[in-house]
Formats: sequence, structure tokens, C-alpha cells
Amino acid sequence: MVGLKLHSVLAFVAAVLLTLVFATPASASITYVTQWGTLGATDGKFNAPVGIATDPSGKVYVADSGNDRIQKFEPTGDFITKWGTAGAGAGQFDSPYAVAVDTSGYAYVADFLNNRVQKFGLSGIFGTQWGSLGSGNGQLAYPQGIAVDPSGNVYVLDTNNYRVQKFDALGTFITAWGTFGATGDGIFSTPVGITTDALGNVYVADSGNDRIQKFDSSGNFITKWGGPGAGNGEFGYPHGMAVDTSGNVYVADETNHRIQKFTSSGAFVAKWGTLGTGAGEFQSPFGVATDSSGNVYVADEANHRIQKFFDSDAAVFPSPKLTATAPPSPSDSTTPTITGTAVGGSSVQLYSNSTCTGDPIGTGTAAQFASPGIGVAVPASSTTTLHGTATDYLEHVSPCSTSSITYTTPIPPTPTEASLSVASRRR
Repeated sequence: MVGLKLHSVLAFVAAVLLTLVFATPASASITYVTQWGTLGATDGKFNAPVGIATDPSGKVYVADSGNDRIQKFEPTGDFITKWGTAGAGAGQFDSPYAVAVDTSGYAYVADFLNNRVQKFGLSGIFGTQWGSLGSGNGQLAYPQGIAVDPSGNVYVLDTNNYRVQKFDALGTFITAWGTFGATGDGIFSTPVGITTDALGNVYVADSGNDRIQKFDSSGNFITKWGGPGAGNGEFGYPHGMAVDTSGNVYVADETNHRIQKFTSSGAFVAKWGTLGTGAGEFQSPFGVATDSSGNVYVADEANHRIQKFFDSDAAVFPSPKLTATAPPSPSDSTTPTITGTAVGGSSVQLYSNSTCTGDPIGTGTAAQFASPGIGVAVPASSTTTLHGTATDYLEHVSPCSTSSITYTTPIPPTPTEASLSVASRRR
């Protein structure tokens, strides 16, 4: 804990002169919404909040590291529950540094000084744990980041081993990548932040090298961006990251006291924040999280608070993508199952028209849509083209999908055609 506090103080002092010169006005698409929290140990107060995440229903989870606990809030900042105390037992923490939530609502916590990951249910009920101090597969050395991909795989930023480790949802080791270094792809120097996107790609805040590196889910290098500095696309110890539903990447640029937004390939998009205690100002922003409605949450560590912003450019809820039918078309079945992809936690509505109007012919959850699929009823002897919409937890409805899928039930032969066919076989 002392190391964490010392780091925060040094980060604050080192950046004062820079931030006096490089004031960072908010992007036109970013608006301040609200904030909550102050220094303390009661419900809704914080002592160095560093990690933050949202679940599919929009609830906000905060790794309240100095109080050795996780706190859970409504999107408005209203307190819901908390769990954790100082210690090394199940459900206890020693500086919890990061939290991630999967599509089913399970929370995974990087328990920094206990060198482990802990998994919890919806109300903070302890589920399982894995990890111990070391450098072998499944061992950890002061993990500072954690993320979950859409398939439920868990990525742990094994900071002092300079690597990423990948596990399944129960903690079974899958693979690892990375080593120490100042240059080169897939090499890290104090990696502290990690997130994933809807395609399963993995982004790592390689803080000691002031850059972001992007990998596929197997650890194969894709691209990188950044460098030391205070200009657009430059970083001063980048920390937490999050990806919105459009694939944009938000980075907590800690010693520049700002948030930067990039495309998935690293092109600079926007920035906001400067050193201070006012609304939209930061002192060592550590964590950042997004939800499906365009909200961006920042763990403003040295101000001991959470700030919430709205990004209008990210607020269009994405449409589902229809990918397959079972059985494959054409088929005699009039009750096929449609599969595809949609934002986790949303509901999906399927229609037999291109405007998604009238009553849907099939509905289900995003998880059901992915597998086994959503059942629909279509007319016999017809061709039906299906489109869909998705609805999030705040009842935001996506545009009607541009993707579609066509399903045909063959037209049976007329009696005359059938008789001619029989007669031709007899001849």
C-alpha cells in the first residue's frame, strides 16, 4: 500500500508543470454528467480508487484499493453493496487493483499484494481464486490489470513478470506472452492496464514504455501506438483502458491527468481533462470504464472519486448481426433458429421486414442469440428476410440491422407437377 501511495504522490508532483502548460479541453462530443465519492471508508467513499468496471446491466464496480474492498453502484452513483476486508483469506484483499465483470455478471479482482485473482458472484459472494507469488504458469507477481473477453476468458496483467496470462473462467491456465524490455513488439516495461474488445482483441497499457500494444486473443501482436509526452497520442504513464461498443479505446493518461480516445487501430480521436479538483479535472486518473449507452466512468484516484461523462459519438447502440440459420436454408421447417452477435447483456428482437416495425417474430437475450439461437416462426412455401434490433438495460433501442439473413421454405410441387413427375419415372 505504501508503494501505491508513493507512486501516486510522485505522479502528482512530476506532472504539475506539464499540466499547467498543456491544458486539455474536452472534445465536443464529451460532456460531464456527475461525480461521487470523497476520501473516507464509509459506503460511497474511497481511499485511492484505482480500478473500475461496468456489468451488462450498467452497474459500476470500483476497486477501492486503500480500503481493501470492492464497491458496487448504480449508474447514478447510488451505493448498492460492498465486499472485502484487509487480509489474505477468501474474499479478503490486500490492495485490490483492478476489477472486470463478465457477461454473466461475475466479478474478477486482481488482488495486487496477495498475488492472486478472486472471482465473485452477483452480490459479492466468493466463488474461487487462483495464483500465488512466482513466475511459473498460473503464478503472479503483483498483478495490476484484469480483463474478460466475450467468450469468458480472463486475461491477467502479471505486472512484475512483464507478461499477460490467459485463463478460463475457473482459473485454468491457457497461455502467456510477454517479457521485459524497452523496445520491440510484445515486450513490456511495467504493464499496468488491460482491456478487450468485442472481437476478443487484447489491449495492454505498456506504461513504462508509454505506449499501447494490441494483440489477438492468442497473444499475436497486431499494432501499437504512443510514446512519451503530452501531445495528442502521447502518454505520461498510461494506465486503465476501456473499449466502447463501437470499438473506440479510452486510455487513462495518468501523469497528463487526462483521458484520451482512439480508434481500434490507434488513431487519435479526442481528449479531455487537466490537473485539478473541479468537474472534468483529474489528479492521477487510474481506471476507465464504458457502458453500452455511451457513458464513460473514470476512477479519479488522488481525488478519491468517480467521475461520469457522456460521449455522444459512442451513444448509438449497435445493431445485432445475423449470421446463420438452423437448419440451413432452404428447409421444410417453418420454425428455424437464428444465431448471431449482439452487445452482451442486451435483448434481441427479430423481424420479417427491413424496417423492424410491427411485432417481432422472435425475441431472446444476446447470450441466447449467440448460442443456441432465437427461434422464429415463418410462413410455409415462402422466402423470409430477417433483420433485428437490440435493446440495452436503459431501453435504448439500436437501429434496424443492416445485416440480414434469408430463409426459404420450398414451395411444394402442384398436383399436376407431381403427376407428371410420377408419369415420367414410369416411362
